[in-house]
Amino acid sequence: LETVQRRTRERWIIPPEIPENAEVVLRFALDGTGTAQDVRGGSQDHADLALSARQALLTASPFPPLVDANRCLIDKRIVLTFTVPGH
Repeated sequence: LETVQRRTRERWIIPPEIPENAEVVLRFALDGTGTAQDVRGGSQDHADLALSARQALLTASPFPPLVDANRCLIDKRIVLTFTVPGH
């Protein structure tokens, strides 16, 4: 999941005027090939921030296929929180 977070953050374009430390919670599943499926989630105060985070996750996908130890995560709901970094 560290790879998912890192690659998503690398592609995340934060809209202007979003305060630092604003959060987005994303819920999604990964299939056996590492492709993000059924990406949902949002931010309480910033719909545009939520949309940008969902787009970043989808752009970062597919991720490397899950190793045997993590294959139990296939098609399970994963919840990750992304925080806008300080400037």
